[in-house]
Amino acid sequence: DKRHNEREWSAMVASVMKNHIILVGFGKLGYRTYQLLRGMGERVVILERLQDSQFLAQARKEGTPVIVGDARTEALLEEANVAIGKLPKQKY
Repeated sequence: DKRHNEREWSAMVASVMKNHIILVGFGKLGYRTYQLLRGMGERVVILERLQDSQFLAQARKEGTPVIVGDARTEALLEEANVAIGKLPKQKY
């Protein structure tokens, strides 16, 4: 049930998505970007650090997968179906 296990539901939906867009951060700019992407017919997975971000309710209502947590972690990126092995190594 999506209402009780949103994170698992979102990860399951994202796991079957291909060529989708990962939108990190869902404040005012993130929400506006989301609207533009959806208007272009793009499939989006939202990663947001704050559970109570004011725009998440609208994305959830539209059936967009929302995963709450720190997008800098590999585990969260894997839940969003990002191919970790293909990411370039960071140089410091």
